[in-house]
Amino acid sequence: MGGAAYNPWTLQDYFKTVPYTLVYSSNLGFEEFFMFASFFSYIKIYKYFMQKDKKNLTFFIYGKILLCRFLRLAPVYYFVFLSGWLIGS
Repeated sequence: MGGAAYNPWTLQDYFKTVPYTLVYSSNLGFEEFFMFASFFSYIKIYKYFMQKDKKNLTFFIYGKILLCRFLRLAPVYYFVFLSGWLIGS
């Protein structure tokens, strides 16, 4: 972006490139990810309660579900974040 800022007329051409389009449209991917993640979390909790015949959600069960989810997703998230941080700089 720094190279295009030196000449304002080339900035218009930058907005038509494929990398800009991919970065700009990545917000839709994040929204879809969170929608699917919440949907599948609901399905998992629903199945848990139907199998155990429990009708209440205690703090311990909720914390266990969140911890298992964090331990499953955190390594991939941190790997992508740190590799992008190290490669990008």
